[in-house]
Amino acid sequence: MTEQIIQTGRLSADALAAQKRRNAWLALALVGFVILVGITTAIRIQATDFSKNEGFYFSGSLEQETRTPPPELAPPEGD
Repeated sequence: MTEQIIQTGRLSADALAAQKRRNAWLALALVGFVILVGITTAIRIQATDFSKNEGFYFSGSLEQETRTPPPELAPPEGD
């Protein structure tokens, strides 16, 4: 079996400059997105009233009364 070596070409100076510009814009867009997500998260947290016992996210505790099936489902047999 013969191994075939693939030679990769070198980029020209113009192509290398264009690639660096694209990478810079992509990095800038990514940083902007991260900042946008951080700002919206901070605003949502500031706007939430934690004094009520509603919770911001699911707390992991369900009361027995809240675990009822939806109205369109029949209750399980034996209950």
